Amino acid sequence: FPTPAPQSPAPEPTFSPAAISQIEDIVAQKLRELVPPTPTPVVKNQPALLSKPEAVKLASPAVVKIGAGDDKGGSGTLISEDGRILTNHHVIEGHRSVTVLVRDQYTMSGYVLGSNKDLDLAIVQISGGPWPYLKIAEYIPEVGEDILSIGYALNLVGPATVTSGIVSQVRAGKNFTWIQTDTPINPGNSGGAVVNLKGEFFAIPAIKRQEAQDVSFLIALFSVADDIKRLQEKAEPQGHSP
Repeated sequence: FPTPAPQSPAPEPTFSPAAISQIEDIVAQKLRELVPPTPTPVVKNQPALLSKPEAVKLASPAVVKIGAGDDKGGSGTLISEDGRILTNHHVIEGHRSVTVLVRDQYTMSGYVLGSNKDLDLAIVQISGGPWPYLKIAEYIPEVGEDILSIGYALNLVGPATVTSGIVSQVRAGKNFTWIQTDTPINPGNSGGAVVNLKGEFFAIPAIKRQEAQDVSFLIALFSVADDIKRLQEKAEPQGHSP
């Protein structure tokens, strides 16, 4: 019998570069359908950090000096353009009217719209305007964050005093949240503005521990924001004697 001739192997299929690219696109599309894409995180716009001088320049026009008799007084912070001022109850205690120095040049009378001894907060109203003011920031600071305190320390003549420090701790209190700080706080600072480096007004000075070094306490405004709104609605002073 004759030996059969060997058969040639079948030729391997060949693809053009265009066909290969089309196949790769199809495979990539199928893979995308099987594996959902990673969502892109949404980044909210955040206020840029300011330098300390910039933050002071932004906040200080809203800080006022309050006089309440020969031996009392302190600071306050304008929180509305029509002249409402946030301060401490102990700054105005026992008074229905006070004197207010705005921007170190305008002296006028203010009356106590509402106050609360337990919260150590008060609202004073002056006329005129529009006045420079700071919105109350319902902001919870971070421990270690840089902060600035602006107020009329020791009743010194001239512009408000500026001191700086950090947030040492955030502590729960009976009626509100305390912010512990190493920022120097002196008599006369009470009721002034404490701002962060975004210029946000988030606390007011309240207490300095005399027996300790670099330990002062601020009232965190996020914890009393609703109370401040209620104080502004009072028609008569609350929480102190006439």
